[in-house]
Amino acid sequence: MNFAHEPQQPPTIKPKLPKSAGVASSSSSSSTGNSRGKAKKVKLGPGFSQMDWIRLNNRASDMNGLGGQAPRPVSRAELRKHRSKYDCWMVLHGKVYNVTKYIPYHPGGFDEVMRGAGIDGTKLFEDNHSWVSIDGFLEKCYVGEFVDEGKQVVAQVVAKQESVEVAEEDSGGMSWGDLDDML
Repeated sequence: MNFAHEPQQPPTIKPKLPKSAGVASSSSSSSTGNSRGKAKKVKLGPGFSQMDWIRLNNRASDMNGLGGQAPRPVSRAELRKHRSKYDCWMVLHGKVYNVTKYIPYHPGGFDEVMRGAGIDGTKLFEDNHSWVSIDGFLEKCYVGEFVDEGKQVVAQVVAKQESVEVAEEDSGGMSWGDLDDML
């Protein structure tokens, strides 16, 4: 046999696998309406589909990691403590969710979820999932309302200033002397 005339095959290069429960990744045209044009999709492993996530939510307890405690206000400082793959919280529409258990179910993979870890991920979420009802999807992962101390202080100052202005308007420009004259 003469092997000199057979065409040479180029070496096969294996793609780098994503950091997730998935086994391979691919890009596909986005139907999400996001600004990137293409959505990164991760092929999830068996048992990690969105339906599997819903089934897990229906039977599991303590999805929020609070050990049965009632939801509570969460400050920015506390939120920042929860930004690892083992303990991942994020704010979506003013509500804090513990998404740690959801990470292996996310179709965009680990890296996409971690972009919102420990921060307000509302814009990231809206850019990619504006049609998703997050309250229903992550209901059992709810930790509490996000309380941004800086914005809260500013809001209190503005509210106090507005109440002073309203009080001045309501007085009709009357002084204490005017009140004495009326009595």
